[in-house]
Amino acid sequence: LIREDKYGLYIRCVDVNTNEIIDDFEKIEDNNCHIGLTIKLEVKQDLEPNWYVISGRELEAIKINAKDRSEFNVFMISDYVHRHFSWSKGTPLYSLLRQQNQSDYLADNDIIVDALREAKYKIDSISFEKFQSITNNIKSKIIELGIDLSEIDTSIDFKDIIIRENKLSLHEGKIPFRLRGKGSKRLISMAIQLLLAEKGGIILIDEIEQGLEPDRVQQLVNILKKYTQSQIFITTHSRDVVVELGVKNLFMMRKNNSKLIELDQSLQGCVRKNPEAFFARKVIICEGATEIGICKALNEFRVEKGKKNIACLGIRIVDGTGSKMLDYCKGFKKIDYDVLLFCDSDKNDINKKKTRLKSIGIMICDCKSENAIEEQIFQDLPWEGIIELVNYVNKYKVENHVKDSLKSKLKDDYSSEWMSEENFKFRKALGEIA
Repeated sequence: LIREDKYGLYIRCVDVNTNEIIDDFEKIEDNNCHIGLTIKLEVKQDLEPNWYVISGRELEAIKINAKDRSEFNVFMISDYVHRHFSWSKGTPLYSLLRQQNQSDYLADNDIIVDALREAKYKIDSISFEKFQSITNNIKSKIIELGIDLSEIDTSIDFKDIIIRENKLSLHEGKIPFRLRGKGSKRLISMAIQLLLAEKGGIILIDEIEQGLEPDRVQQLVNILKKYTQSQIFITTHSRDVVVELGVKNLFMMRKNNSKLIELDQSLQGCVRKNPEAFFARKVIICEGATEIGICKALNEFRVEKGKKNIACLGIRIVDGTGSKMLDYCKGFKKIDYDVLLFCDSDKNDINKKKTRLKSIGIMICDCKSENAIEEQIFQDLPWEGIIELVNYVNKYKVENHVKDSLKSKLKDDYSSEWMSEENFKFRKALGEIA
């Protein structure tokens, strides 16, 4: 393909050290360059695909034909995989046939013709006894009318079987593969295409999770990660796929963006713990389980009041696991997310970094200075709300737990009538106990 009489004038190279694309012919001779071609797919309003070879030099784009494109060994796995199980031209099975015979299209086509002819001979050898008495009667009548027939029999007429159609296909027993379930068909198609890509190639898998149970799709992703001799591109909207991959494998595509977005290494823990966050545009990064619980309760409260669920607003809640929350904030902001940090204010080392987070556009919802979330709640709630919380603990947790804890905390300042009248001393003690 890179011969001068083909597309040699369009060759470019990628610098192995910088990944820069170079069009200077003198630099292309450098040993640090991978030589290749840039292929452009253009689909206009008529929806017809046009493929071109292009370069960064002043050269007009040149069309690349289907035969040359087939040299790239690119195959697509989508909803229409049933054709992959036939031996007709343009299918992965036909490509495997060509590889095996190391021959041209004509010789491969002869193999298919011979297979169909052999099938015809076998069918012709079968006696269709159910029709025999009728055909004998017809034979007698034909002879009576003056036509001499030495033999008359019933068989299948192959006139409507066009060899280029999907007539020869893979079966399990007597059942064609095309009748299997969606997930099974996609897996079988992948198996065929992985064989094709063993010596190099490109496999495109659209929505890899379709038709597959979570455990099967996770196993599949783990297997595909090991196929380093070929390039595999998958699209997904499934957390079960994302959770099995590392940030170096993951790229995001956003509407109206001109390029893929790389994930920052700081988000590796989030990929494992909060993979669904990568399908949103906005995240609330919570310091820990307490903040997550509050966000979920607030969301339920909003829904009860007829307001939109936060998922409808494109928001995901992320567990910052305490130590990772600042890294997550910066990592998500770097890939153009709207970020809100929801956290305590009882750790000075974190408080010092909040100004820097705000300066890069991260919003912060936190407590007053030196307060943990529990302390802030008991300072801000109406007194009736505090009594409701205490009664909840007494009813559903351990009876007298709150009373015993207050006694231990306040000692001589404790009063058995503390619930009857609002008091800041009790508010503060309850917050610390919580």
